[in-house]
Amino acid sequence: MYCKSCGNKLRSGSKFCSKCGEVIENENDSIKASNKDKKKIEKEVVKGEVILDREKVEDTNLIYCRNCGQEIPSDSTICPICRYHLVSNSTETSTLEAIMICLFSFFIPIVGLVLWAIFKDEDRSKAKKALISALSGMLVGLLFVFFIFIFLILIFS
Repeated sequence: MYCKSCGNKLRSGSKFCSKCGEVIENENDSIKASNKDKKKIEKEVVKGEVILDREKVEDTNLIYCRNCGQEIPSDSTICPICRYHLVSNSTETSTLEAIMICLFSFFIPIVGLVLWAIFKDEDRSKAKKALISALSGMLVGLLFVFFIFIFLILIFS
């Protein structure tokens, strides 16, 4: 079956298109019957319950969705199960981008908190880097102010 919006080939059991995120409408029985005749379907069973009908794909690389943990095709930009937007196929951000996020977040903690709020639903690794850097920057800033305060008290006492 193919997506009506973008023409991407869909896996059985998908609720959303892995390319454009379009909601997949239920197939009629005749299309299901012809698809089952053409392809082997494997049912994934966990604790006795069928979770998902999955096509047996031997030559396709699969990755796991960072949000729901289901196996998805490696070329997906949107999880076909939970509609999570995958920013890229790799789980790591680029080195330069990570450095910039950390530096801005450390030296201007409010920027880090804003970046965390922006990235918390889209890319958790970026959000985590921004939050850790912002909190570290605030802690170092507070320690700096504390030591300056103590230094001034000692000088003017």
